[in-house]
Amino acid sequence: MAQTQVRPPTRGGKQTQTTGVRDMTEGKPLVFVILVTRESTDPFSKTKKVSYYTYVMGDTYPFKDLLKKYLRWIPDRYLWMVEGNIAKQIAEELRNAGAEVMEAFSFYPEFDIVKERIGELIKRGAIKEVLEVAEELCTLGKYDDDYLLPLEMQVRYIVNTVRRKYQLNADFEGVLRKMLEGQIGEEWGWFARDRLQKLARAYVKLRGMGLVDMSAHIICMIQAAYELESKKGKLQGGEP
Repeated sequence: MAQTQVRPPTRGGKQTQTTGVRDMTEGKPLVFVILVTRESTDPFSKTKKVSYYTYVMGDTYPFKDLLKKYLRWIPDRYLWMVEGNIAKQIAEELRNAGAEVMEAFSFYPEFDIVKERIGELIKRGAIKEVLEVAEELCTLGKYDDDYLLPLEMQVRYIVNTVRRKYQLNADFEGVLRKMLEGQIGEEWGWFARDRLQKLARAYVKLRGMGLVDMSAHIICMIQAAYELESKKGKLQGGEP
C-alpha cells in the first residue's frame, strides 16, 4: 500500500513519464499541485478528524491571478497554500490556463503500512541500502510542504526552484549534479548547501534502486519502525 499517489504531468491529455532525465527549461510552465491529508485523534472522545491542505508550487508566476483567488502566497517558501481540498479543481484550472501539472496526494501513513513496506524491502534485498540512505536523509530537517512528497517529485520541485532562484542555465541533471558537488546553496534553511547535497545523494541512490516513489517522511518512518521491530525480535531476515 503506497503512501503517496503521483499523477505525472500531462500534455494534450496524455500522461508522460517523470523518471529519468527531463529538461524543465522547455515547454509549458511546470506546476506542482499537492493535496496533504492529516488525521488526528481527539484524546478525550477518541474521534478522528481529517484535515486537508492544498499546496501549489513551481512555475506559478504566470498563473498568480488565478491562484490568489483560492490560495495565499508564502514568499519565503516559494509556494501557495490553503487549508482545504481544492487540489483537483486547481489542477484542472491550471491545465486549462496552459500549465503542465504534476499532482500528488499524500498522507501520513499508519504504522501497519510502514511495516508492510519494510517487508517488501526485505524481500527484494533492499532494506540495508534504504536504511543507509535514511541515516543521512533523516537529518535534513522537516519542511511540511515537501517532506511528504515522493522523492522524485520533491527533488524535481527543488531543482525547479533552485534553477529560478539562482538563475541557472541548466537542465534537471545539470542542476542535480551541481547539488551533488556542493556548488549550490546557502548557509542554513531550506536552501542550505549541505541539505541540498544530502538530498541529491539520497535521490541518486534511491533512483538507482527504483525507489524514488517513497518520501523522506516514509523513509524516516521505515528507519524508526525497523529499529523498533528489530529490538522486539519481530523481523525475520534482511538484517543490515
